[in-house]
Amino acid sequence: MTVIFNGRRWAELEESIIKNKVEELKRNYGIFPHLVVVMVGNDPASALYVSLKMKAAARVGIKFTAKFFEEETKASEIIKYIKKVRKDKKVHGILVQLPLPARLKKYKSRIIKTIPRKKDVDGLRGDSYIHPTAKAVFDILTQASNIGKNSSIAIVGARGMVGSALVKLLEKEKFTIVFKCNSKTKNLAEITKSADVVISATGTPNLISKDMIKEGSVLIDVGSPKGDIDFESVKKKASFVTPVPGGVGPVTIYNLFSNLLLIADSS
Repeated sequence: MTVIFNGRRWAELEESIIKNKVEELKRNYGIFPHLVVVMVGNDPASALYVSLKMKAAARVGIKFTAKFFEEETKASEIIKYIKKVRKDKKVHGILVQLPLPARLKKYKSRIIKTIPRKKDVDGLRGDSYIHPTAKAVFDILTQASNIGKNSSIAIVGARGMVGSALVKLLEKEKFTIVFKCNSKTKNLAEITKSADVVISATGTPNLISKDMIKEGSVLIDVGSPKGDIDFESVKKKASFVTPVPGGVGPVTIYNLFSNLLLIADSS
C-alpha cells in the first residue's frame, strides 16, 4: 500500500509548537518575530506562495510584511529597499521570493547577498541557515518515510537552488547519494529506476512517471508549481510519495518559521 504524505496535516501538528514559541518570545522577552518578504513581478505561483506564508504567519502570530515591486523595477531599487529594512532591529528575517523576472536574473546573486547572513531566513546565501525546502525534504525522508542512510538516492535537479542545498545537507548527514542528475540527463530513466529514493526538483511537470521508478521506491516531489512526478501513475507503484500541492510545501513553511524564530531568539 502506498503512503501518501500529508504535508498539511504535518504542518498543523507543528504549528502549535511554532505558535507557543512565538508567544513565549513576546511574553518573556518582548520580541515580536517579524518576517519581510520581497516579491518582484506578477508570477502566479510566487503570489500563491507569498499568500500561503502570509496566512500561516497570521495563524502563529508572526508579523509579516510583504513588499511588492513591479516587474519593471530596477535591481537598484530592490537593493535599496533591502538595505533599508535590514537596518531595522525589529525585522528578524528577510526573504526574496524566487524566481525573479527574467530581466533581473543576472542581478539575483547581488540582490540575495544584500540580505545580511544573520537575517537570511530562506538560506539563499549558502552561508547562513538551512534552506527550508531542503530541510523539509530531509524531515520527510527521515521522519515520515524512515529511509536509511544506506539507501540509494537520486536527486533530479541536483544543481538547482533546492537540489544543491539538499545535496549539501544529505552529505553532511552522511547519506549515500548515488546519483546527481537533471531533467536532460540522457539515461535519466535508467538512473531513477535503480534508486531507492527519487527526489525531483526541476519544475518540469510529470517528468517522473511510473516506468521510471522501481517497485516500492520513495518519491519526494519538489517540483514547482505543478509537480515533477506524475502522481496518478506512480501512486500504486511507489511505497511513499509526496503530492503537489500539499506535500513538501507546508513543511517548508514550518521550517522557514523555525529559522525566523532562531534569528529572533538570538537578537
